[in-house]
Parts: sequence; C-alpha cells; structure tokens
Amino acid sequence: MNTFNQLSFRYVLSRCLLFFVLQFSIAAVLQGDGPDDNFPENVRLVPPKGITVPQATLESWKTRSAEISQELASIVDGKPTDRWQVEGLLRAVRMTLEEEMFYNDSEIAFAGTLLDIAKERVAVLKSGKTGWDLLTTGMPEKNGSRLIIGVFQSKLDRSLQPFGLVVPSTWTPNPSQPVRLDVWLHGRDERSGEVGFLQRRYSQPGEFTPANTVVLHPYGRYSNAFKFAGEIDVLEGIEFVKNLVPVDQNRISIRGFSMGGAGCWQMAVHYPGTWFAATPGAGFCETTEFLRIFQKEEFKPTTFQKPLLHWYDCPDWSSNLRYLPTIAYSGELDRQKQAADVMEASLRSKGIELPHIIGPQTEHKYHPDSKAEITKRLEEFATAGRNEYPTQIDFTTYTLRYATHTWIAIERLKKHWEESRIQAKRLDTGLEITTQNIDRFVVTLPVSLFKIDLNQMLTIKIDDSQLSLSPRQLMTDRSANPKWRLGFENVNGKWEQVRRSNSDKLSKQPNLQGPIDDAFLDSFVFVPPVDNGQESSNPTSTWVKNEFAHATSQWKRHFRGDVVSKSPQEIVDTIDSAPTTAAVAASLRMENLDCNWVLFGTPESNPVIAKLAMQLPIQWSKKKIQVGSQLYDSENHALIMIYPNPYLPNRYIVFNSGFTFREFAYLNNARQIPMLPDWAIVDTASKPNSQWPGKIVDAGFFDGSWQLSSK
Repeated sequence: MNTFNQLSFRYVLSRCLLFFVLQFSIAAVLQGDGPDDNFPENVRLVPPKGITVPQATLESWKTRSAEISQELASIVDGKPTDRWQVEGLLRAVRMTLEEEMFYNDSEIAFAGTLLDIAKERVAVLKSGKTGWDLLTTGMPEKNGSRLIIGVFQSKLDRSLQPFGLVVPSTWTPNPSQPVRLDVWLHGRDERSGEVGFLQRRYSQPGEFTPANTVVLHPYGRYSNAFKFAGEIDVLEGIEFVKNLVPVDQNRISIRGFSMGGAGCWQMAVHYPGTWFAATPGAGFCETTEFLRIFQKEEFKPTTFQKPLLHWYDCPDWSSNLRYLPTIAYSGELDRQKQAADVMEASLRSKGIELPHIIGPQTEHKYHPDSKAEITKRLEEFATAGRNEYPTQIDFTTYTLRYATHTWIAIERLKKHWEESRIQAKRLDTGLEITTQNIDRFVVTLPVSLFKIDLNQMLTIKIDDSQLSLSPRQLMTDRSANPKWRLGFENVNGKWEQVRRSNSDKLSKQPNLQGPIDDAFLDSFVFVPPVDNGQESSNPTSTWVKNEFAHATSQWKRHFRGDVVSKSPQEIVDTIDSAPTTAAVAASLRMENLDCNWVLFGTPESNPVIAKLAMQLPIQWSKKKIQVGSQLYDSENHALIMIYPNPYLPNRYIVFNSGFTFREFAYLNNARQIPMLPDWAIVDTASKPNSQWPGKIVDAGFFDGSWQLSSK
C-alpha cells in the first residue's frame, strides 16, 4: 500500500472511529443511561438546551401565528375539536421555542411547515370540511401509509397535546366496519419537543404498519415512560381517535419498544381488560433491579417509598397477564432484555408462560425475522379479538387508581398498597369469586349471559359465603341488552349484597385514594399564595414561593403542560357567597373549579388553606402543625398533603406540591416514581435539591377513612 493510500486508509479509519464514538456518546446522552447520571448533586439539564433560532425566523413565526389565529377566530361556528387541529400546531411551535427545544436546523424548518399546515387547515375549515377530512387533507404518504398529525385537548390542564396516526394509504373510515387500533409507544428521546415529535410523525411510518389497522403514536407528554400524565395522555389519545373514526372496541392493542416497551408493560398490567394483546419490546419493568443492573445504582427506597414502588413495578401485577395475550421481544445482545427476563420469571412463578421472542445476535432493535413472527401472531390475536365479558377474570391491584377489569369494579380495599386480588368465574347460573384484601366490589353483566329463568335463583359464591339472589328482585338497566349490577360488601367477615355505596362516608375509593401524585392524573388548577408585595425572611414563606415556582415550571417543562391557575381569593369568595354546602359545590362547578386544587402557601398566605386548615386530620395554625401528638413549628416547617376536598368530596386538595419526583429522576425513567405518600412535613430551613423539596422530617399514609393511621 503506498503512502497516499495508507494515509487515506488511516484518515477514513479515524473518521469512522470518531463517528462511532460520537454516535455512542450521543446515544448515551439521548437515552440518559449510565453511572455518570448517578450523582444527585450534579444533575445535567433535561431536556437539554437547544440551538438558537434566528431572530428573523422568530419574527416571521410571530407574524404568521398571529395571522393564522385571526383567520381561525373569524370562523364563528367551528367545532372545538377542529379548532384544536390548528391551535395545537401553533402551540407546538410556541412550546418548543419557550422551552428551548429546537435541536437542529431541520426542526426549525419544520416549525415553518407546521405553520403552513395550520394555515391550510384554516382554509379547509372555511371550505366546510371537518373531522377526518380536515386532518387528512395535505398529509403525506410513505411506503403505502398515510401519515397524519393531530391534537387533542387534555382534561388535566386543558393543554393541546400532539399525536400521530398511521393508516393504510387506501383506507377510509367506514361506520359499518370498525377498524383495529394499535397504540405504539415511542422510545426515550430527551431531545423531543413538540416540533421534533411531530416532524417524526410527519415523515416516519414507524416500526410496524399492520394491514387494515390504524396506529396511534401518542406523544406521552415527553419522556416519562408513559407514566403519570403520560399514561393519561395514552388513554385520552385513544378516546380522541375513537371519536374520530370507528374503532373496534375489542381490537385495541398496546405496543412499544425501549422506553415504550416499559410503557407497554405498565399499561398492559394496569388495564388488562382493555387490550386484545400487548407486545412490549426491551425497556424496563420495575425500578430497583433495573437501576442496579442497568444503571449500576443501588436504589434504597425510604420506608414510605417501598409501598409506592408497587405503583409501577410490573412484576407485582404480572398475574393480570394470565388472560391477556402478551408477546415480549428482546434482542439477544440487548441489555434491556432484563425486563422481559424479569417478567418471564415472575409469570412462571404464577404458572403462566410468557412468549418471549429473541432476535438472534441483535442489540437494541428489532430483528427482521422477529418482526415477521410478532406481526403474524398479533394478527391471530386480532382475529380472535378481546372478549368483552370473559368467563374468567384474574385481577390484581395495589391501589384503587386501577380498580376495574371488564365486568368487575373494586370499590374498597382493606389495606392500601398491599396485594389485592379478585378471581371470578362466570357460570350459567351464577358466579364463583375469591378475594384477597378486598372489602367491596361491583359486578356488571348482561342478563343474557346467564342461562336462568325468573323462577331460578342466581347463585353467588364469594370466598366462604354463598348468596342466592332472585332475578325478579334484581335491578337492570334500560338498555337493549339489559345488565345486572350487583354490589357486594364484606360485613364482619361475611359477604352481603348491597344496593349502593355509602357515598356520605369519607373513604378511600377509586380516583380518591392518593398518594399526592394521583392529583395530577385528573383535572387540576394551581392556586398560588397571595403576594402582598413584601419580602419575608420567614423560611416557610420563602420555601412556599420557591416551590410554587418550581412546581409550575416543571409541570410545563417535564409534562409539557399548561399552567392553569386560580386566585385563592376568587375561590374563597365563591365559597362564601353560597348559602349551603350543595350551593357551594354548584357555584364552584360554575366557576370551572370542579377539579383538584393544588394549593401553595400557609394559613396566613393562602386564604383557601386558612379555610381548610382546621378541618383536616393534620391541623395547621400560624404557630404549629399538629400530626397526632407530634408538633412542628410553622415558621420552619410546611405541610405537604393530599386529601378529599371538603367542598367537592370527589376531588382532591393538595398542599404545597407538584408531582413529587424531581430533576434527578429525569435522567432515568425507572427513577420516575412517587417520592412522597399522602402527607409529609418538610423542614423549610433545609435546602431543596434534585430529589427532595427539603428535608422530610415525617411522612405517612392516611388510612382507608382518610384519617391518620397509627404507626
């Protein structure tokens, strides 16, 4: 080899090595994995800061957005869902810009494309087209698929959240032919603002494009493994699509890879009665072992965090996959094979075999043969479809956040955050049910499923109790296919039929069971402390002000939300203006306050907290916070808490907290777990950090009646 060729070879080799090093480094940054991210005192910025958008471009976007908004406003009778398809694209550009999440020139250029699409959609609306016709006009086709970008409004904070749809290019909605819907959960990408996400959905069909199938790609509110608000984003996206096109309710699957595989595991075990199948690929399925093996981190949960690990640790819920067809996929050389191995072992311990397809000599991607095999099996599952009323149910839960499976709804647990299980079998003339840690549940089944006449008795066997019910005395609904709704309650160790819940008695119940993070899975508003214009040297006052700023900024930054706030005085005035308790609730609903209130302040700085402070199990005055017999001075301590709202009993109040994981958890999705239980006392003289809002000096759970539990 001559000198020139040697130099050329060395140059090419060095450039190749540099390329692979850079790719590895970039991948590590994008994935947020590795021991370098194990130092809470030195946390890198997530999402990272992007590039600067040229000033001329900014001015152009501002002018164009204003013009598009003005044109949209001129359409008097447009449906809100259609307006979202314009407004949401403008918001995507604005959010990405405000959070500095443009990472390359291509994304900046695509922001201009989004404004073009928004402008075109206004013209389409003016022409009279709506709904599906509006969304699909001008959308591109690639490899036999039509790529569609859309927006829905979230109930959580009324923000407009983006999604992508992939449909066969020749497919059009037909009300008489409901279509299969696959939900695909994407992998982790710390550099995925709204514009970047929509750019991919506008240009990439995705990993799987099954025939005769609509594929939904939720954004999931950024990078949270489709937990918390990301989880609700998936569910709301499905509902929006179901209202857009005819979806076969019994042919909806949950799928995903990498971070999306983690999301797939948790969506499968939490909602096993929703899907006809699940296909998780790679990812993680729990916290402690994954961090130890993958992150080289020894995670040591606090006493109150241990039960909270049950929320997203999927092996604890694995028996929920007994009757849900599930196919796990891993590359043979992929470190994230750990997730499927853990779930496989957990399922085997319960007598369930998990099909686990392994791509030979494959790292973090799909092997072509494996893709073909998964596609084939999933088509078989789709042909069979989901059984809306299965003859057998095996359902485990640890929290009433997840309380339903097809025809069974659990209404009360004996002990929260402990394994609760119900196994039910439907017979021709009755039901056989066994329970664990459950005090109350409801069965809802069509009468037509039972082979029984009005002179026979419906036999219900629950644990050691046997009930005989007369069909003549059972209430049914007035639908074309009437259903029996049967409630059962454990009274002094014996099961009895009950007609209705005792709604007047305060208790933990579905969607009202805590912990603090649960408040951010439904509609909520932030309620700031009153700003009297004076600086205070009181540690608690300073802490409250800083934590409110942190909670609101991080809701926008990490969960890509809008900060909806209400004045505390406005709430107090609404309460005081109503003469009765019922009138208070009605007035609050009229003021759009029928939601969870996230209250920041003290009894002195927030008049709503002042109204509530003495009505709660933990009492808070100007001088002290009293937790049972334990006293804390209010000058150096603050109360963090979730509790049912005394004025709106089906809603929460939260004191002084946003979602409870902080910046350190952003670095790895497995760390994104509830950090605090139902209540906590924080030392406000201590400094908040990347893990905690300050030193937690006491914390715990309320009991099933929302009272302080004995320690």
